[in-house]
Amino acid sequence: VETLIHLGVCNLEVAKVYNNMATVQEGKGDLQGALALHQQAMDIKLRIAPDSITVADSLYNMAILYEQNNQLLEARDAAQRSLAISEMRLGKDHPSSEDAREMLRDLKRKAGSKPKR
Repeated sequence: VETLIHLGVCNLEVAKVYNNMATVQEGKGDLQGALALHQQAMDIKLRIAPDSITVADSLYNMAILYEQNNQLLEARDAAQRSLAISEMRLGKDHPSSEDAREMLRDLKRKAGSKPKR
């Protein structure tokens, strides 16, 4: 990201390209590659508008990938951050907020069903 900023291309269009590349990687089954690309997109978004709905969207997408990769704590953290931003920017009753809230409920159910060691 530092190189992108230095080159003057640290903008939401570059972040969108990273998101699109992440979708391709996810389609290929490369969850780690997809997560890395989503993280790059989010790093750009955080520098431009840290509490924007685009950051909430990236966090939500990352939560889905973390969940698919059975990284439930990371998924929960990303979903909680997504929900906080969505509620602040869009309101508690907005569909994006409701989606993030539902994901958190699902993650809590999954975490509760894991056997204790």
